[in-house]
Amino acid sequence: MLLQVLGLVPIFKSILDLRHEFEYPGVFASIKAAWRNRPRFYPPPNNMVISGGIGSVRAGISACQSVESGPSDSLEYQIDAIRKTVKMLRDNFEQNKRMTANTIERHRQELNMETREQSVQLSGFARKMRSVHTSGLAWSASGAVWIGAGIVLSSMSIELHRWL
Repeated sequence: MLLQVLGLVPIFKSILDLRHEFEYPGVFASIKAAWRNRPRFYPPPNNMVISGGIGSVRAGISACQSVESGPSDSLEYQIDAIRKTVKMLRDNFEQNKRMTANTIERHRQELNMETREQSVQLSGFARKMRSVHTSGLAWSASGAVWIGAGIVLSSMSIELHRWL
């Protein structure tokens, strides 16, 4: 029986180390939380607040003004109105092009920053998983050896009695 208990100690230690590595609460904290969350015959009333909202979406639509000219206006005035309208269209196009380029660049920078953050988090997670995967092997193996020895020796009582 002593060997079996000795086999359980390393197993419990490796389990506690694993819980600590993943920041799970300790055994007594888990028992305390389970006691707090136990079902009761007269549960306290649950006051709930339900709230809702509607979000609004603003769509940016750019409009361009034009210079109006009628058929009774002179030819020079009509050509000048066309030139001014084309210039306004070009300016509006260039403004939209700059806004789109700025938005694309801002999104590209945000994406690069998020990619860097996620790669750092992923490498940290991979390191943690590698250490967790291999760190408790010695404790688990020694626990299994002690439990195995305890089981074998406890079931060999008759044979041990003959040898002694």
